[in-house]
Amino acid sequence: MEVPPLLIHLHKLSPATSEESLDGVLETLWETRKSGLSPIQRTQIHSLLNLPVPQELDTVLSCLRFIIRKVSKEKLAVEELQRLFPVDLSTDIQKTLVTLLQKYQSQWEKEVAREQMSWLASLVYRIQGNEDKFSHCDSVPSSGHPSKGGKLYSVLG
Repeated sequence: MEVPPLLIHLHKLSPATSEESLDGVLETLWETRKSGLSPIQRTQIHSLLNLPVPQELDTVLSCLRFIIRKVSKEKLAVEELQRLFPVDLSTDIQKTLVTLLQKYQSQWEKEVAREQMSWLASLVYRIQGNEDKFSHCDSVPSSGHPSKGGKLYSVLG
């Protein structure tokens, strides 16, 4: 697995960054994955990560969000997690990130699955609520089976 160019920016993390700091950052990034960080949170994270220049924060946050998305949507083993990082990234940072990502992986996977199920349920509810709008269509069989041109396929297709 080739390291995505974005992840080269992980080098900006100081090897002195504590596990507690990275834990707090990952937790905050997960909690704000839909809303984004507030200015206060950005300042706090910048401070926790000990970044020398404020302009480096965005690229580091992008790296960490990319990794969080990957971990929450794919079942990655330890070896696969380690291959995400640049080869010359500090071993302390690598170990800390792998430990924390493993700590949160199952929780994140469950939350993503729950959100997907909620989204699907909402979609089905909306489609069912609009069935009467499509009942006048002669080409829509009532079988409801997508491969047979059912209502769901016709609405989405």
